[in-house]
Amino acid sequence: MTPHFGIMNEEELGEKKAAFTRTRLHIRSAKRRLLEGKISHGIATYWDAVIYGLRWYYYTHKHDVSINEKDDIYYPEKLFPLLIKSSVLKSDFDFDKWFKVAEDAIDGPFTDYDPSELMLDFEMLFTDLGICPFDESALADEFTGIY
Repeated sequence: MTPHFGIMNEEELGEKKAAFTRTRLHIRSAKRRLLEGKISHGIATYWDAVIYGLRWYYYTHKHDVSINEKDDIYYPEKLFPLLIKSSVLKSDFDFDKWFKVAEDAIDGPFTDYDPSELMLDFEMLFTDLGICPFDESALADEFTGIY
């Protein structure tokens, strides 16, 4: 079950607002999962927040982004460098490093992994994107019984 399941209707919200809301819901859930020791789930959930956070940022700034038809905004490994290259996003986020960590987390469980560096780096990116900080209590309650 995903953190936004049953909480938001993406079709009613539209692409931009849905991406923004989904990002914040996933940030909150990723933190909770990491603090509960569910490292693989937490990393995967943070990565989903990255994907949708980058999409929201693109939707917000698309008039300033140089994008070719062949470029696909649905792949963060293509979108992040486009946003940097277009000078609409300035971030020191080590995309390649965390992309690899996310792939590894999705492929298998992480057991002895300290998530503190990951949480700091992801919070930096979400701050650069203008998504953080935010009041987590303002979000709809999530059902936590599955994961």
